[in-house]
Amino acid sequence: MDIDQFDHLARRVARTTSRRSALALGVALGFGVADASARKNPCRGGCGPCRVCKKRGRRKKCVTAPDGATCDGGACRGGSCCQTCAGLGQTCGATPDGCGSTLTCGTCGTGATPTCNDGTCATCAATCPESCIFCANRPDGSTVCASNYTGGSCSSTCETDADCPAEYPVCVATRTSLSTNVTTEPSSCGPATPGICLRLTAC
Repeated sequence: MDIDQFDHLARRVARTTSRRSALALGVALGFGVADASARKNPCRGGCGPCRVCKKRGRRKKCVTAPDGATCDGGACRGGSCCQTCAGLGQTCGATPDGCGSTLTCGTCGTGATPTCNDGTCATCAATCPESCIFCANRPDGSTVCASNYTGGSCSSTCETDADCPAEYPVCVATRTSLSTNVTTEPSSCGPATPGICLRLTAC
């Protein structure tokens, strides 16, 4: 900037005290007005996933978003972006949510698509290889392929595999025949509520 330009800007500022003129002079002289503005408003440019801009006193600040806020196809919890069944496009089975917990996305029932195949309800034949005899459907909606099973005590009801003893380690709610796609109770004990502990033979 030459001396004539400087004098012109100085006269403009002298005639008015407007913020616009002051900013124009600051920018022309390289005073870093934009940097100063950013320091006053740290929300400029966004706060990132699971962070929101809130006014604190006379200034704005990025703070943790409330639990349940949406983020990148998931939901915020404790400042982290956790996956949801809907965000993953998963309608059955269990899967990690990326935040240390497990999502249970539903079960498939006993209709035309009674087993869970990669988070989507499907036929047993689509889920397990031909060498298998049946699909063992867990209470959480996930499916295990098997060629045989041995039942535990009829009193050995379970909700997850963690409820089962080592000799009968898999918690099964129903079983679906691979050849007929018919879903039945997993043993002669009657309805498993929600499941019964079995030992499965892999196929």
